[in-house]
Amino acid sequence: KLVGFLSRDFDEEKNRVAAAKNAYALLGQHRFRLAAAFFLLACNLKEAVSVLKQKEPDGQLAAMIAAIVEGADGDVSKGLMRAEIESAERRAAEADESQQAGGVSAEQHRQSCAWNLCVLHACAGDSNAAAAALASRGRMDARAFDMVDAMARRLGHSNRGSLISNKGLEALAAGAAHTLEGLGLPLAALRRLHAVSGSSDSAGGGVRESSRAAVMGRLSKLCACWSATGGAGHDEGVGNPDD
Repeated sequence: KLVGFLSRDFDEEKNRVAAAKNAYALLGQHRFRLAAAFFLLACNLKEAVSVLKQKEPDGQLAAMIAAIVEGADGDVSKGLMRAEIESAERRAAEADESQQAGGVSAEQHRQSCAWNLCVLHACAGDSNAAAAALASRGRMDARAFDMVDAMARRLGHSNRGSLISNKGLEALAAGAAHTLEGLGLPLAALRRLHAVSGSSDSAGGGVRESSRAAVMGRLSKLCACWSATGGAGHDEGVGNPDD
């Protein structure tokens, strides 16, 4: 019976009406995915996406179907993306409030929200908003600076400043340097700071110079330890074997 129904020509109005009736009947039976499929047969993408968005825990299925049926630039796809971004913005704002209470887990959640927003804005084609999301909330994640660099290169921009303000760029570099230096990677930290050495933002420059001073101090200590270790090893290898 189902095979026979699916063999109908759904370009005909009567068959689309029949598909819609079946879809509503399936909704009453709580068979939501099948109901969405029948709404698609009825050429009612909006209703199909609405069912999936409300009844499916993962909204990606609705977004994927909308993109397949009408393309990423379709009205339904754009509406879904706007809704996802608004929801992510709300979660990020809540994370900001939680982060004020302190704690490592709160900061990690804030960074997770930043990356989620970055990906959503990038999927929506707004690279500037994607970079800004990382600069405002994810700057203590060392990967954020590199992500902005990768986005700029992918778009063919000559520098990261085409995506983000000097102040935001300075914040990302300083955050990355602080994190990397804390992990015992001062050279990697210094490379991030050197990458924005041409910034003209005076306030941001102060942050950068402060971070640079901390990293250089760490490098100096490491060099001193290395020299001391090397000197001791050298002295142990020199002398009269009869002593």
